[in-house]
Amino acid sequence: MKQYFTGFFTAFCLTASAFLFLGAQNNDLGDVIVRSLKVIDDEGNEVVTLASYKLGGFIWVWNSRGVQAVEMSVDGNSGGYFRANDIGGKNQVEVRAGGNDSRDRDGMVVLSDQNGQIGWSINSKQ
Repeated sequence: MKQYFTGFFTAFCLTASAFLFLGAQNNDLGDVIVRSLKVIDDEGNEVVTLASYKLGGFIWVWNSRGVQAVEMSVDGNSGGYFRANDIGGKNQVEVRAGGNDSRDRDGMVVLSDQNGQIGWSINSKQ
C-alpha cells in the first residue's frame, strides 16, 4: 500500500510541476490596471512616469540630469500636446491640438530659442 501511495504522490507532483512549468511560459499579463507607473534607473532616479489625473493621462520623461525632457498630456480643454525641452529643461518644441493655448482651438506648433522665448510658431489657420 505504501508503494501505491508513493507512486500516486510522485505522479501527482510531476503533473502539478508540468502544469506550473507550462503556465510559466505564458508572458501575457492581460489587463494591468494602475493609477500610475514609474520607471527608475539603477540609482533609483525616476526617468519615466505614466499616470492619470482628473483631465486625462500624461507621460513625463526625465534626462540623466533629472530634468524633464519630454511631456505628453492633455490640457484643460482636453486638447493633446507634446513638449520637448533642452538639456536644462527649457521648452524648445511644443505641438498642441485644439487645447487651451492654441489659437481658435486649432493645431499649433511652437519652436523656442535657447532662452525659452518663442522663436517661431504657426497654427492651422496660417
